[in-house]
Amino acid sequence: MLSQRMVSPRGEYKKLKTVGRGKFGKVCQAVDLETGQISAIKIMKNSDPSSRNESRIIGKMDHPNIIKKLDDWNEGEVYYLSMEYADLGNLKEYIISKNKIQECEARDIFKQIVDGLKYAHQQLICHRDLKLENIVIFEDEGSPSGRKMSIIDWGLSTSFSYLSLRSSFCGTLPYLSPEMLSKEQYIGPEVDIWSLGVILYFILTKHYPFKGKDVNSIKYEIYSGHSPILPAWSSELKDLLSRLLAVDTDDRIRTRDISDHPWIKENFGDNNIQQIPVELLEGWKRIYQDGEFFLDSESSKSIQSEIKDRNSRDIIIRNV
Repeated sequence: MLSQRMVSPRGEYKKLKTVGRGKFGKVCQAVDLETGQISAIKIMKNSDPSSRNESRIIGKMDHPNIIKKLDDWNEGEVYYLSMEYADLGNLKEYIISKNKIQECEARDIFKQIVDGLKYAHQQLICHRDLKLENIVIFEDEGSPSGRKMSIIDWGLSTSFSYLSLRSSFCGTLPYLSPEMLSKEQYIGPEVDIWSLGVILYFILTKHYPFKGKDVNSIKYEIYSGHSPILPAWSSELKDLLSRLLAVDTDDRIRTRDISDHPWIKENFGDNNIQQIPVELLEGWKRIYQDGEFFLDSESSKSIQSEIKDRNSRDIIIRNV
């Protein structure tokens, strides 16, 4: 049985509860007894190479949308990796809990994931197991949605070079790219980009783009690349999804180009744009022009604490 206390060279932690289990180990919520900071501690076998790999990878990255390493240590045959604790769970849980995700919220969520992945690819690191469960959520008042996305679980990640190819098979079936599924050689970023397409599709529909009754039928759907596109989606969104989920890697969009895609850039040219439930606008100074409400800065600030977790019709506002 795991002790309720864990001691590293940097301090002592108390286990609060187990929050996750996987084939590589378990994750518990713990508190630093000196600072009071809550963290997520992954507990793995010391002999598991993925444990050291994840620690090494996240230890050399520094980006708001990539989970931060806080501490790591050995104790006998056990390896401990302490990271930031996400208080709002993972992205799959969040999407399933919502009635519907509008394009504006989907864009904010997706843009953050892209920003983190783009940074990793710039560091010549690919994730290779990108999925909804590996994106966790923090509360963040600075984000249009009030939430910050962070990519976790880098145990299968690897460094890559544009001058060489890899052949290691890894990942999770619904997110696997055709080239990974067929065990072809790949560089690295292209398999992450395909997974991004699957993630964006699920955010918008609560379904995977490639479904089937069994493993073989799912594989057939992935190889075909034919995912249902909803007529209500904007033309920009349809174009982005088709380029993320392009079967031919030569046609698949590059990481550096995703951030410049029209669907991603829409509504992000002005940092003051926010989504506000319409009933919360009552009583605040505003004017209406061309289908948008414009609020003075003080009114905008005063409603920030009241817009969280409201399920209501959204409109776009801009500070004036």
